Amino acid sequence: MPAACILLASMLANVLVYEGKQNAVTEGDAVLRCDPDVAYREATDYSRWRDIFHGVRGAEIKARRGDEARVTFLHDDGSHDDLHFMNRSRARTIWFEQIGGDADVWCQIAFAPGAQPGTTRVHTWFYADVHGAKSWFVSGSKVRHLREQQVRDDLQQLVAYFSRK
Repeated sequence: MPAACILLASMLANVLVYEGKQNAVTEGDAVLRCDPDVAYREATDYSRWRDIFHGVRGAEIKARRGDEARVTFLHDDGSHDDLHFMNRSRARTIWFEQIGGDADVWCQIAFAPGAQPGTTRVHTWFYADVHGAKSWFVSGSKVRHLREQQVRDDLQQLVAYFSRK
């Protein structure tokens, strides 16, 4: 089996995505092959997001003070996301909300020690809900599907990134 197929099979096996207990929240879990401090430090280096997440072309840090930041992520397709981060470094947790956009979106990503030494358990909570006139055109099941796909893609990309290192 080619190495790329083995890596893909490993990534898929290491990612679990499911609906959360809160309305409009999708959760996910994955295991990274690195120390949780390293994973958190690299994930909060927003300039690295172009290396971690497909489609991210760059990051413009608009403001940063301690664990709080405002960052605009530029995408390959010309779009951008404006995010407000309020991280908790002692807990190795990233929290951000989207500023503007057509939906209410926030995400929390926690990096905890894994079951095996030198591994990290990543847990994600992703909230996205469309409201107002936009909700007339997008069903709740479509939004749920998009949340699930986003969580799956992000966790698989984190697994792939830390597998390469």
